[in-house]
Amino acid sequence: MNEPGRENVLNAVHESDNAAICVIGYTELHSAFGRRLRQREITQEEFQIAIDAMERDWPRFIKIQATEELCKAAAGLTQHGLRSLDALHLAAALEIQIQVGNVVFLSFDIQLMRVAGRFIPLREGIS
Repeated sequence: MNEPGRENVLNAVHESDNAAICVIGYTELHSAFGRRLRQREITQEEFQIAIDAMERDWPRFIKIQATEELCKAAAGLTQHGLRSLDALHLAAALEIQIQVGNVVFLSFDIQLMRVAGRFIPLREGIS
């Protein structure tokens, strides 16, 4: 998978002692890999490698549940032009920021990163 900034994002995740994700990310990743396979952007082998890597890494993530409160917070973030699922990811990161204070937000989505930068410090070289 050749997303712009992919290596920087992967390195940041692997360097982190605590990486978190909103649980909707599981479905989103499966969907994104499947879409790329259907559009013939990746081969079946690349698809399977991506799925296997995701399944291998998934247990190490702290999972943020998509609760009603989180969904309400995300609804407020849609005023910044975010799609609903992107708003949920950012709301999850903001929730973690409240709990632990030091959060770095990572995404391949440029619009999401731009909005996130208004609320959370972005890691240099990843925006």
